[in-house]
Amino acid sequence: MQDEEPRLADITTHLRDVVFRTHRNGYWCYLSPAWAHMTGYTVVESLGTHLLDIVHPEDRPMNLKVKQSLEIGKTSASRHVKRMVRKDGRVIHVEVDVRMAEGDEDEGRVSVGTIRDITERVEMEARIDAERQRHESILAALCEGVASLSTDGRIRYLNPAAREMTGWEAGQCVGDMLAIDEPLNGANGLRGLLTALSAGQPYRLPQPIQLAVGSRWLELRLAPLAPAPGEDGGVLVIRDVSGEQELLARLRHQAEHDALTGLTNRRAMHDILPHSHDQATRTGKPYALLICDLDHFKSVNDRHGHAVGDHVLQTVALRLKHLMRPGDRLARWGGEEFLCLLPATEPAAAWSIATRLCHEIATHAWGDTLDGGAPTLSIGMACWPQDLSDPEKLMLCADDALYQAKRSGRNRVWRISPGHPAQGA
Repeated sequence: MQDEEPRLADITTHLRDVVFRTHRNGYWCYLSPAWAHMTGYTVVESLGTHLLDIVHPEDRPMNLKVKQSLEIGKTSASRHVKRMVRKDGRVIHVEVDVRMAEGDEDEGRVSVGTIRDITERVEMEARIDAERQRHESILAALCEGVASLSTDGRIRYLNPAAREMTGWEAGQCVGDMLAIDEPLNGANGLRGLLTALSAGQPYRLPQPIQLAVGSRWLELRLAPLAPAPGEDGGVLVIRDVSGEQELLARLRHQAEHDALTGLTNRRAMHDILPHSHDQATRTGKPYALLICDLDHFKSVNDRHGHAVGDHVLQTVALRLKHLMRPGDRLARWGGEEFLCLLPATEPAAAWSIATRLCHEIATHAWGDTLDGGAPTLSIGMACWPQDLSDPEKLMLCADDALYQAKRSGRNRVWRISPGHPAQGA
């Protein structure tokens, strides 16, 4: 096992997740290089220490139970979330995937697995939950809409809040209102409940129905009336959840877009790329990646300040987005880099688009904004499957092509196609 550690370290060097192995007694005997970035401790100073030393004190009892369960064979593997304390004192949330394995003769059974830092995800979920709870508290203080319905769906009673939310009136049939206002999102769900109500069937649902009425999103719950002479039917409780929907949409947008340019951010693009590759694999249609980098952007910041630099980035993002076709994806890849994903695009068409992007930036009229020294664009291009079939290597190929474009004088497109001469213009 020890002889394999150099090869294992070489394999895990570039992984963001930590790969680990501990002795049966819980002391680290292998940690991949990502450990130092995740915890602040070097691998050397951590090897030989106990795994519980870095676990948050409140999570140690849970961690110990997991460890004991694995050791006695009660479970063969575990995936759990816990908190760890970094060397600088900061608490991070991690997801651990661990299982028992056979070590060498001296080690006996060992535990092996991976550790993933999920702090950002946990914090985002906490922010969303806090915002949701805040809005729910605000809405709970308001009067909800209440409508009493007969078995045929006719409104017996409608309080002012329900009338204001829906525009309905007492005496009307809810089913008729849905027919008049079609198409309404969620109308079929409510219509199904009304049908069950008229048939005397159970119609309680664990989740409320959401109905779009005009620009509003309404949450509806239908509860049966307690059996009593002349009191059959149900009560429809209505709540306006438009604010919550808008908040969730805004938080989702913030999580997936770059704050400065409004473009898709790197994290979201990392999720998009595998789906686009899978679709290309299913359809057999090629696609291209363009990594675009602003030439001499540092000198723009140095000469004119970061406010002008931000303006340049925003302008470039708008110009590039203007040239994108429906279905193309443009992201701010980092700093002054942009990534273009061109689905269902042959290499010749991708080359044409890339050269237009270069020309658009090179000929843009900056006026007095930059006072000379306007930036240009260098682009590295890679095409699937013509250049490489591996999507991860394809990204590296585009990055290498960008490097060649920079070395060859900038303000140009470059493509490295294995088995073919390098292309640049």
